[in-house]
Amino acid sequence: MSSFHNNKVANQYFLKRMENIFVDRGRYKVVETFEEYLNHRYKNNCYWYSAAAIMGMLENDYLVRGSISLSHDWMWCDGGYEHGWVEFTFQGKEYVFDSRCKGVVLKQEWYEEFKPQNIVRYTKQQVLNTVFISKKMTYLQDGGYQITEVYEQEDTNNLFNPFIKSKIYFEDGKIKCFVAFKEFSN
Repeated sequence: MSSFHNNKVANQYFLKRMENIFVDRGRYKVVETFEEYLNHRYKNNCYWYSAAAIMGMLENDYLVRGSISLSHDWMWCDGGYEHGWVEFTFQGKEYVFDSRCKGVVLKQEWYEEFKPQNIVRYTKQQVLNTVFISKKMTYLQDGGYQITEVYEQEDTNNLFNPFIKSKIYFEDGKIKCFVAFKEFSN
């Protein structure tokens, strides 16, 4: 089976996992599905894209932060920059969701292209155990929880800040719905 076909099937799987993920666009007073939000491809929002995406993935999939190389990108004269993405396994193969890419990509191909360094990985379960804890959340009347607006000044890996003001709803111990919050500047 071709790599293109595998990527296409993995992308369908990824989008299916995103069905209960939404993004509240703040001042625009609109809540979009993750797929609608993804279609905008806002630049410089990789931490927010990946933070929302990990909430739809499995507990052992990864939210990843690191530096990537983009020697062919004229905007980044030093050849790279800090970035966020998601790594997940589907049908025994590892894939990457990166908001810079039009669909999911085989991890090996993505790593060959972007040459990531200084990598920090958090499983979805680690994110839940670290970010979604009672002292950082407020209970909502509709049964959900919202991350407080407390800014983490020492959030060097952008783990906490992309989740600020997000809402999460649980059913039988699993995430029923996740609503990310993002005010866009572009």
